[in-house]
Amino acid sequence: MKKSVFPKIIYYLFTFALGLLLAFTLPYYFMFYEVPLDDMERYLTERQYDKAMELVGGYFNRVPVFQRDFDYGGGIVLFEAVTPVYNSGEKDDETKDEAKLHKVYGGFIYGLKGAYNVSGEDNNRTKLVVTDLSGLHHTIDLLDIDMDGNGVKEDIGSLSQNGFIYLDLDQDTLGTVAALQFYDASGAVFMQIDALDLKYEETFFTDINEFFEEYNRDYASDKLKDLDKAFREKNENYAISSFGDTQKKADKKAAVVVVVYFVVIYIIADFLVGRHYIIRFFKWVYSKTPRGKARALKRAQNKEAFGHDYYSQVTLSLDVSEIEDFSESVQVRYTNTDSELTFELLKENNYTAIERVKAGTYVNAWIDLNRDFAPVDMPENLIVEGYKMSVTIKIIKRKEENV
Repeated sequence: MKKSVFPKIIYYLFTFALGLLLAFTLPYYFMFYEVPLDDMERYLTERQYDKAMELVGGYFNRVPVFQRDFDYGGGIVLFEAVTPVYNSGEKDDETKDEAKLHKVYGGFIYGLKGAYNVSGEDNNRTKLVVTDLSGLHHTIDLLDIDMDGNGVKEDIGSLSQNGFIYLDLDQDTLGTVAALQFYDASGAVFMQIDALDLKYEETFFTDINEFFEEYNRDYASDKLKDLDKAFREKNENYAISSFGDTQKKADKKAAVVVVVYFVVIYIIADFLVGRHYIIRFFKWVYSKTPRGKARALKRAQNKEAFGHDYYSQVTLSLDVSEIEDFSESVQVRYTNTDSELTFELLKENNYTAIERVKAGTYVNAWIDLNRDFAPVDMPENLIVEGYKMSVTIKIIKRKEENV
């Protein structure tokens, strides 16, 4: 294997393997971590709160149970909902993702870009404190990003990227909800929402109870399909979460990234380990422009004036493959105004001769060869250019009637 081929093989194997990995993983990444967040932000800005809630997961009532606008912009919206329970990541948590449901007031506090400071690794005191109707305080950790992998969370992903926080206020933890206090990274109260009277006793929670209990008993139960239908028929505002066209958006975005990736790795390959077809193409396009043609003409004139003041190594060979036992000696000669160029071609040298001659055009082609043989592709004029060049003349046997 040629040495120059090995880097190409390594490059293409690595880059194509990475490209295939991106093609398989990016749609899932965009589907679960980027596109839904962008859509949620847009829906919240447009006040289509139920559309944003559709992307959360689980069941909910499209009519908000609570909504308030903030003086500085943005606001808070809460829905009656039943959402999946996920593993917290703690060592002693054996919860299987989406195998259980819990009753919640789910929703968003949104429009927070540049307003709610939650970033910071040292003594970050960002949190939500929920006060229930009996006056007890429940602390909920809002931080969810560990940027440097040191085990300390220092930011909220959806807030830093899209300006909102999703809230999942579950009944098992809180019991009731009377007030919400949002603290920033310094420990100061950023926002306080009072006069809430949420007891998880709305009709929605009663209507979904049969489905809720069966799902938590066996999330693969055959009864769930009928129970789901029966529940949603009770009220036109009862809805199940759906990604809608989010999947198509994620697939399209991933496809664009993968195509751009493969184009980029081809361009890099052409420059690093390829044959520079891209450069050649742009040079060819440039040569067709008026400016390119003018420069080419100027180079030709300069070459005529100055380009022959160097020497070239010319290798001339005979191709006698069509003649058996060819053993003739052959002489090839060219001349120009300054000198004569002669090649002595002998069998013992494999009919190859090398001469160092001054660059230029040599004319008056002449060959000293037995008349039984003839050259078929001998150049009439020999144009010597470059520091090395090779010429091959094929020799054939003459037909008898032409002798």
